[in-house]
Amino acid sequence: MDSKKLLKMALDVMSESEKCTAYAAALLAEITAEIESQTPAATPNKVIFYSESAWIDDLLVNKQGGFEHQGTGILGRNEIGLRECSVLNINTSVEQSAAYLFYWKQLPNPTYVYSCDYFIPSSTKPGSWWNIMQWKSTYDGNTDNSWPIVCLDVASDMSLRIFHKPTVDDHNVKPYLSGIKVPTGRWFTLSAEYRKDQINGCVSVYLDGKQIFYIPIIKTTLSDNTLYWSVNNYAGDGGPNPRSLYVSRMKIEAQK
Repeated sequence: MDSKKLLKMALDVMSESEKCTAYAAALLAEITAEIESQTPAATPNKVIFYSESAWIDDLLVNKQGGFEHQGTGILGRNEIGLRECSVLNINTSVEQSAAYLFYWKQLPNPTYVYSCDYFIPSSTKPGSWWNIMQWKSTYDGNTDNSWPIVCLDVASDMSLRIFHKPTVDDHNVKPYLSGIKVPTGRWFTLSAEYRKDQINGCVSVYLDGKQIFYIPIIKTTLSDNTLYWSVNNYAGDGGPNPRSLYVSRMKIEAQK
């Protein structure tokens, strides 16, 4: 049957209010389609650094970064399912143990997006603190002389926290709580938009694309704008021992 006849038949059985509703819906759909056709597609960010397996060789290219350890921190290659990854192992029976994957090449723009995929085994039981991602500014590279520091941490109940250390004094550390727990037994993505500034810095953190922190107007760099980003397995208590953290798809993007 002709489409015009079908339309006439439909209109004939509609009440006036139904006709108005149908007309409004059709008009809205037409306007929406017109707006979408004129809206430019989002420009993807420019990838500055990417490592599928988060392996040390990718960081060593052009002296972009490297691996550091404290206590008995160990880095190794691994595979979860079909995904190649790196495993960071620490000894939680000592006072502090850490395995860090550092990116220390200095980047020119004030704002970048940093991300990494994590896999936490279901048997993991964090203690009083567990540093899994960090940004720090430093004049001499020594962590003891580093400030500000922004640390993404997992609490004993598996919820995510941020600790911000604006000065060299450890007593000035400010915690930010999310109440959002990280998954275990599966891969998840942590990403952060980090803006460098001595006064108006900003940190936004996302778990699997959902924003869980927005911290504006904080000090995020020193006057020389140095910034070192690291993906970490760093703790001093908790279990099991050794404690393994699997990481992959380590990435830095510049916004266009």
